[in-house]
Amino acid sequence: YTDVRTAFMPLFKRLDNANRSYLNPAFGGMSSAFVLDAKTTSTSWQAFLPPAERPLPMIEFGTVTRVNGADKVRKGAAEYFDVTQGILDQLFKLSVGKHADLFPIPIPKLEIPAPKTRDTAGGTIYSYSLPPEAGLDEKLAPNAGLNDRVAVLSLVPDFTARLMNAASPKGDMADFASKNA
Repeated sequence: YTDVRTAFMPLFKRLDNANRSYLNPAFGGMSSAFVLDAKTTSTSWQAFLPPAERPLPMIEFGTVTRVNGADKVRKGAAEYFDVTQGILDQLFKLSVGKHADLFPIPIPKLEIPAPKTRDTAGGTIYSYSLPPEAGLDEKLAPNAGLNDRVAVLSLVPDFTARLMNAASPKGDMADFASKNA
């Protein structure tokens, strides 16, 4: 217990600091929305299935949250990734070190890669490609988008780009968007 606490407590303190110093101030009191759409299409979302005759829409879902300081979000996210890497490193060390008998097999040494970044008219998108072995269409990639107004999370980077666009909603959502909640 003492060895594990010594290895992980500094990392948990860093997470606490990231929340208090960066993420809570950046997101605190801000509004958010869950958005569904289906504009992205493909004839083959999964390589192991036969291609469709017509392009099939993908259900796109994402979250949009207003931000109060994009730099705080970037610093908080960077700290979360660094701490996650630190946790993976400590687990590896514990599984091959003096506590190897607690693990049925050693935990492999894993490195979190940097995300791919893409600048768009609406902001920056940070994404991770899915492994080719999954056989999924390249349009699918876990991602986050960020600009000075909003942070967006989705599985389709093009959807994230659309959600970061500053255009006003149209149709039934226009009345809703103009109300102060």
